Amino acid sequence: MKMTKWIGPIVLIIWVIFVIYPFIWTVFMSLKTDPEVFTNTWAPPTDPQWAHYQQAWEEGGLGLAMTNSFIITVSSVVILAIISPMGAYALSTGNLRGKKIIFYLLLVGMFIAPHMMMVPLYKLMAQLRIVNTFFALIAAYVSSGLPYCVFLIRPAFLVMPKSLEESAKVDGLSTFQIYRKIALPLAMPAVIVALILEAVFIWNDLFYPLLLLKTESLFPLPLRLIVFRGTFTIRYGLLSAGIIISAVPMVILYVFFADRIRKGMAAQLGMKA
Repeated sequence: MKMTKWIGPIVLIIWVIFVIYPFIWTVFMSLKTDPEVFTNTWAPPTDPQWAHYQQAWEEGGLGLAMTNSFIITVSSVVILAIISPMGAYALSTGNLRGKKIIFYLLLVGMFIAPHMMMVPLYKLMAQLRIVNTFFALIAAYVSSGLPYCVFLIRPAFLVMPKSLEESAKVDGLSTFQIYRKIALPLAMPAVIVALILEAVFIWNDLFYPLLLLKTESLFPLPLRLIVFRGTFTIRYGLLSAGIIISAVPMVILYVFFADRIRKGMAAQLGMKA
């Protein structure tokens, strides 16, 4: 009995070490000179090179790249915040005919790998003449993120008491007013979780920018870091500093919304699909 009580905490401690240490190791790498990276790989830096962060920011053009990432991420998430809860609500309540079929067809998008859509996606964007623009990326992220967000948000509307909706109709509220004033506030924890997960994906994604962007001034952080990495030589300290800089906004986002994420995930676990 005593042994089994310790198994869970030990497993969790080992898991936390495996998760946290790569981040700590990257911080160590960002503060080492390139020779020290190879001679003192796993230990903390002996002479921390804090100037690497300023060099990475200036030489790597990370300021412009971070601005581009903010524009792409915020624009995509705002659009998803508007349309995905509406779609989830329409597919969970009301008398919409064939809503289950529509929902299952929408979910097909979650099971198609983006790499299978490279050629048709690029041809579509080329025909629309928006290749090498933020519009192409935003359209790609909204279309790929919509099924995922609807899938996460829909259960929150399914468990909404029908009596609330019926009472609101008796009071003369329209369907949109019921959604905006009653259903959406109740589903907000699930909405926030879905949007934050999607924001993290968009911020860190390399596939769509690599496919749809050509001009360096439009590159977001992941693609800019690939360019900064170099072709023949890799400056490991500066590159690691750039990686840490790119990770900071998402870490801050998670810390700020950590409580909401936990509550939202806990609420989702108690919901029936």
